[in-house]
Amino acid sequence: KREALGDRETVTIDGSALAACQHIIDLSPEERLRQAGILSGDFWLTSTQEAWFTVVPDDSSLPNFAGHFATWFGISDNNRNSVTHDILNARATATDGSGATVTIHAVDHFSVSASGKVNMFMACH
Repeated sequence: KREALGDRETVTIDGSALAACQHIIDLSPEERLRQAGILSGDFWLTSTQEAWFTVVPDDSSLPNFAGHFATWFGISDNNRNSVTHDILNARATATDGSGATVTIHAVDHFSVSASGKVNMFMACH
């Protein structure tokens, strides 16, 4: 970003985008990997998902449940340590007016330290 656009006036978004793309194209393959942090041996990835949902049981005498869920996970890794963890939250309420509610909260963690020590736990309620 600094080499492609630093201290330059942005006349148009298209011109700035073209300059940034040309800068990346002009890098050697190894330089692209180095600038992206891949050659450092470090890795991380996260994801978040959420949605509204409805559960419709096969037995029509049972109420439907409608609710929302959100989940997140993360992975971090380098040449000495590694960690993976995630969280899930969900809540649904019966649509028949009964007020019945189902709530789920789960978290888990797994890590390996530089000394090889493993640490893991999970909680769900």
